[in-house]
Amino acid sequence: MVGDTESYVTHYQNIRVYKTPQLLYQVMLTRRGPKKGLDVVTESTSISKLMAMYCEGILNDEELTADIQNADVIIGDGLYMCSSLIASKFSLPHVVVVASTLNLPSMHAFGVPITPSYVPQFKSTLADDLSFVERLQNIYHWILVYWAFNYDMVPPFHDLKKRYDITPQETIFETLGRVDLMISQKPFILEYPRPLSPSKFPLLHLFKMKQG
Repeated sequence: MVGDTESYVTHYQNIRVYKTPQLLYQVMLTRRGPKKGLDVVTESTSISKLMAMYCEGILNDEELTADIQNADVIIGDGLYMCSSLIASKFSLPHVVVVASTLNLPSMHAFGVPITPSYVPQFKSTLADDLSFVERLQNIYHWILVYWAFNYDMVPPFHDLKKRYDITPQETIFETLGRVDLMISQKPFILEYPRPLSPSKFPLLHLFKMKQG
């Protein structure tokens, strides 16, 4: 599913195109790329607002949502949380693919442990062999990422959840956290060791699939 601003892929047969909201279209036309030095909170806010606009474009498209209702599974990107809303709205299985680090702010939604004592945080530029001072810096970055998720990324999706009456019996965090399978392309030997909660959801590494 892509907006009609992404004309370079709209000719493919398996692509479903929805009408891009006018506000988003204007934003995309006037963007000059990310400003140098933006902090994680500012970047997360900008990304979340853009993705919420895309998400609204999908939810507003009656023909597209009719197709979605006949789908077998919703597959989403780990950075963008719209797929959680769509899967919840239509009660479909939800698979999340994470092509980048498992330390993204959105990983808070899915309950992926991001322990600041030894897991370098998103955009911290720290290695996994942390000194005492670096651990303090790492905790500071954890606070930033947690703040960015809760107070900057969640609110636009909360508004969409209410507007489209998606799982009103659940909190926004319960709805955004809905995932049945997470596929990561970053095995721990290439990133960092971390604890997992296998009872919450299966997490599959593509690296292991290739080796096995």
